[in-house]
Amino acid sequence: MRVSIKIFIFAFLLIPIFVSLSRAQTCNDSLVYEIDMIKQNAETMLVYSTTADVKLETGETLLAFYFEGSLIKLTVDNSEKEGYMIAELFFKDGFIRHIAEEYRKDLNFCKDYYYFIDDKLICYSNENKGDYKDAELYSAAEKKWLEKVEKYLHAIQ
Repeated sequence: MRVSIKIFIFAFLLIPIFVSLSRAQTCNDSLVYEIDMIKQNAETMLVYSTTADVKLETGETLLAFYFEGSLIKLTVDNSEKEGYMIAELFFKDGFIRHIAEEYRKDLNFCKDYYYFIDDKLICYSNENKGDYKDAELYSAAEKKWLEKVEKYLHAIQ
Protein backbone atom coordinates (compact mmCIF):
# COMPACT_ATOMS: atom_id res chain seq x y z
CA MET A 1 0.00 0.00 0.00
CA ARG A 2 2.78 2.44 0.90
CA VAL A 3 4.59 1.77 -2.38
CA SER A 4 1.52 2.67 -4.44
CA ILE A 5 1.07 5.90 -2.45
CA LYS A 6 4.70 6.84 -3.06
CA ILE A 7 4.32 6.12 -6.78
CA PHE A 8 1.15 8.18 -6.88
CA ILE A 9 2.82 11.13 -5.11
CA PHE A 10 5.90 10.88 -7.34
CA ALA A 11 3.76 10.75 -10.49
CA PHE A 12 1.64 13.64 -9.21
CA LEU A 13 4.77 15.77 -8.72
CA LEU A 14 6.06 14.99 -12.23
CA ILE A 15 2.85 15.89 -14.09
CA PRO A 16 3.47 19.68 -14.08
CA ILE A 17 6.99 19.12 -15.42
CA PHE A 18 5.78 16.94 -18.30
CA VAL A 19 2.93 19.33 -19.12
CA SER A 20 5.26 22.34 -19.27
CA LEU A 21 7.80 20.43 -21.36
CA SER A 22 5.15 19.34 -23.85
CA ARG A 23 4.01 22.94 -24.28
CA ALA A 24 7.45 24.49 -24.65
CA GLN A 25 8.85 24.54 -28.15
CA THR A 26 12.54 25.05 -28.49
CA CYS A 27 14.48 25.66 -31.61
CA ASN A 28 16.95 22.92 -32.51
CA ASP A 29 20.15 24.82 -33.31
CA SER A 30 21.50 22.27 -35.78
CA LEU A 31 18.24 22.15 -37.78
CA VAL A 32 18.00 25.95 -37.74
CA TYR A 33 21.59 26.12 -38.99
CA GLU A 34 20.81 23.68 -41.84
CA ILE A 35 17.80 25.75 -42.88
CA ASP A 36 19.82 28.97 -42.62
CA MET A 37 22.30 27.39 -45.06
CA ILE A 38 19.41 26.62 -47.46
CA LYS A 39 18.39 30.29 -47.19
CA GLN A 40 21.95 31.50 -47.74
CA ASN A 41 22.35 29.22 -50.76
CA ALA A 42 19.09 30.50 -52.24
CA GLU A 43 20.20 34.10 -51.75
CA THR A 44 23.46 33.29 -53.56
CA MET A 45 21.51 31.83 -56.50
CA LEU A 46 19.26 34.90 -56.84
CA VAL A 47 21.79 36.46 -59.23
CA TYR A 48 21.22 33.57 -61.65
CA SER A 49 17.48 33.26 -61.14
CA THR A 50 14.50 34.24 -63.23
CA THR A 51 11.60 36.12 -61.68
CA ALA A 52 7.83 36.40 -61.92
CA ASP A 53 5.81 39.26 -60.46
CA VAL A 54 2.15 38.83 -59.40
CA LYS A 55 -0.26 41.26 -57.74
CA LEU A 56 -3.04 39.62 -55.73
CA GLU A 57 -6.57 40.99 -55.38
CA THR A 58 -5.85 41.39 -51.67
CA GLY A 59 -3.18 43.98 -52.52
CA GLU A 60 -0.18 41.79 -51.82
CA THR A 61 2.61 41.79 -54.37
CA LEU A 62 4.50 38.54 -54.92
CA LEU A 63 7.93 38.31 -56.49
CA ALA A 64 8.96 34.72 -57.21
CA PHE A 65 12.55 33.67 -57.88
CA TYR A 66 13.28 30.48 -59.81
CA PHE A 67 16.61 28.74 -60.24
CA GLU A 68 16.74 26.06 -62.94
CA GLY A 69 12.94 25.90 -62.92
CA SER A 70 12.57 25.47 -59.15
CA LEU A 71 11.12 28.07 -56.82
CA ILE A 72 13.79 29.16 -54.34
CA LYS A 73 12.38 32.40 -52.93
CA LEU A 74 9.11 34.28 -52.75
CA THR A 75 8.93 37.87 -51.53
CA VAL A 76 5.55 39.06 -50.26
CA ASP A 77 4.99 42.79 -49.97
CA ASN A 78 1.86 44.02 -48.24
CA SER A 79 3.37 47.33 -47.11
CA GLU A 80 0.89 49.52 -48.97
CA LYS A 81 -2.04 48.26 -46.92
CA GLU A 82 -2.93 49.19 -43.36
CA GLY A 83 -1.61 45.88 -41.96
CA TYR A 84 2.03 46.40 -42.95
CA MET A 85 3.83 43.12 -43.63
CA ILE A 86 6.81 42.11 -45.76
CA ALA A 87 7.98 38.50 -45.83
CA GLU A 88 10.71 36.50 -47.52
CA LEU A 89 9.90 32.83 -48.02
CA PHE A 90 12.61 30.35 -48.96
CA PHE A 91 11.96 26.98 -50.58
CA LYS A 92 13.91 23.83 -51.30
CA ASP A 93 12.69 20.72 -53.10
CA GLY A 94 9.18 22.18 -53.30
CA PHE A 95 8.83 22.72 -49.55
CA ILE A 96 8.81 25.90 -47.51
CA ARG A 97 11.94 26.01 -45.35
CA HIS A 98 12.30 29.51 -43.92
CA ILE A 99 10.17 32.63 -43.54
CA ALA A 100 11.35 36.01 -42.32
CA GLU A 101 8.35 38.23 -41.63
CA GLU A 102 8.54 41.94 -40.82
CA TYR A 103 5.41 43.65 -39.54
CA ARG A 104 4.27 46.67 -37.59
CA LYS A 105 2.87 46.24 -34.10
CA ASP A 106 2.03 49.14 -31.80
CA LEU A 107 4.05 51.59 -33.93
CA ASN A 108 7.12 49.32 -33.72
CA PHE A 109 8.61 47.13 -36.40
CA CYS A 110 8.93 43.47 -35.42
CA LYS A 111 10.58 40.56 -37.16
CA ASP A 112 9.62 36.90 -36.73
CA TYR A 113 11.40 33.87 -38.14
CA TYR A 114 9.80 30.54 -39.02
CA TYR A 115 11.69 27.33 -39.81
CA PHE A 116 9.96 24.40 -41.48
CA ILE A 117 10.83 20.82 -42.30
CA ASP A 118 8.34 18.89 -44.47
CA ASP A 119 5.53 21.40 -43.78
CA LYS A 120 6.08 21.19 -40.03
CA LEU A 121 7.05 24.31 -38.08
CA ILE A 122 10.13 23.39 -36.06
CA CYS A 123 11.20 26.84 -34.86
CA TYR A 124 9.32 30.10 -34.39
CA SER A 125 11.25 33.01 -32.96
CA ASN A 126 11.27 36.78 -32.69
CA GLU A 127 14.28 38.93 -33.50
CA ASN A 128 14.28 40.51 -30.01
CA LYS A 129 12.43 38.04 -27.79
CA GLY A 130 13.90 34.76 -28.99
CA ASP A 131 12.01 31.49 -29.33
CA TYR A 132 8.29 31.54 -28.70
CA LYS A 133 7.59 28.79 -26.17
CA ASP A 134 3.80 28.48 -26.42
CA ALA A 135 2.52 25.39 -28.28
CA GLU A 136 -0.69 27.20 -29.23
CA LEU A 137 1.32 30.01 -30.86
CA TYR A 138 3.33 27.41 -32.79
CA SER A 139 0.19 25.68 -33.98
CA ALA A 140 -1.49 28.94 -35.03
CA ALA A 141 1.66 30.19 -36.79
CA GLU A 142 2.12 26.90 -38.64
CA LYS A 143 -1.50 26.87 -39.80
CA LYS A 144 -1.44 30.55 -40.81
CA TRP A 145 1.75 30.26 -42.85
CA LEU A 146 0.95 26.94 -44.52
CA GLU A 147 -2.38 28.41 -45.67
CA LYS A 148 -0.64 31.57 -46.94
CA VAL A 149 2.07 29.55 -48.71
CA GLU A 150 -0.61 27.47 -50.44
CA LYS A 151 -2.40 30.65 -51.55
CA TYR A 152 0.84 32.21 -52.82
CA LEU A 153 1.93 29.07 -54.67
CA HIS A 154 -1.45 28.86 -56.36
CA ALA A 155 -1.19 32.54 -57.39
CA ILE A 156 2.24 32.20 -59.04
CA GLN A 157 1.41 29.06 -61.04
